[in-house]
Amino acid sequence: MNRRCRPKTKIGNVCDVHDRPRCRRYIERTPVEVIMQFLDRSFPEVGVDCPNFPVMVVVFSAALLRSTNVATLCAFTGYGRQYVAAIAENMANNQLWQGDDYIASGWLRDGCLDEDEFGRQIDAALGALFYSDEAVASGRRRDVLEFNSAHDETGSLMLDTAALLS
Repeated sequence: MNRRCRPKTKIGNVCDVHDRPRCRRYIERTPVEVIMQFLDRSFPEVGVDCPNFPVMVVVFSAALLRSTNVATLCAFTGYGRQYVAAIAENMANNQLWQGDDYIASGWLRDGCLDEDEFGRQIDAALGALFYSDEAVASGRRRDVLEFNSAHDETGSLMLDTAALLS
């Protein structure tokens, strides 16, 4: 019988199949940690230490949650309100987010990720790309990277992104 380290019952931090510490791959993760792992595996050239990585997490989370509400995204990601609001402002300026709706989340459909469009929207979220002449003309652009970290306001609320993935 093939016994995996996937316990039927949870007994502390020990696998009841082997009576050893749980295998790292089966330790339960929060939904945002799952997103971070997915993005890190999908875009290894970016890396979790890149200042663009938290922007990717916010944009991907908004598409997955089907909500662009700043408070919701802050609660889900653990990132600071000003940081997420700057991303939201850039996305709204490009008419990708309207109100609490992500109207341009077509890059994530049926489990498929259009990496090119996702990349363009990350650039828009960073304030480095404009989708329309109106967006350029408005002059509204927030430099998301002006923040030292996505965690500036939250302090120790979340651990370092790299630590979450290890």
